[in-house]
Amino acid sequence: MKFMNTSPCFSGECGFCANCCNNYGDSCKVKKSEKSENIRRAEDLTKFMGKERIEKYSMKYNKEIKEWCKKNEYLNPKDRGWAKNKIKINQRNGSETNYTLCNNYHNIICDDSICKVIYLNTPEWFHSSFYSKLPIYERSDKLFNLCGVCICRVPSPPQISEE
Repeated sequence: MKFMNTSPCFSGECGFCANCCNNYGDSCKVKKSEKSENIRRAEDLTKFMGKERIEKYSMKYNKEIKEWCKKNEYLNPKDRGWAKNKIKINQRNGSETNYTLCNNYHNIICDDSICKVIYLNTPEWFHSSFYSKLPIYERSDKLFNLCGVCICRVPSPPQISEE
């Protein structure tokens, strides 16, 4: 008895649908992806959002990052202007999370879902020329990063301490 899922998955890696199992054959193999799960999820979100919506978000983000950089006189990681070097975020559970502004050119992407979608939908040359200069705050455990716009967004984070 064969079990099969009739609708194809979005990632191409589920190992159950017709697309992943070579049209219902017995040679069902899940391909290992070199991309992180977060990037694969952003690729899937791109499919749901569509080109027009992504373009609107990109325009809005570009405006917000330009305003953030102008307000903080931020030019690049080496010329940070008045941007805070460290930010403590007070979580709702009472704990604090520390973020530090990257002080070198980087290849780090903001972990916000929309920021990742915008990143994936920009040309490759733009990744090194623009994204390497963005203000990125790294969490102290190095497992999560936020750009200057996302770390200041309200209502999330709930509270930024004055320290």
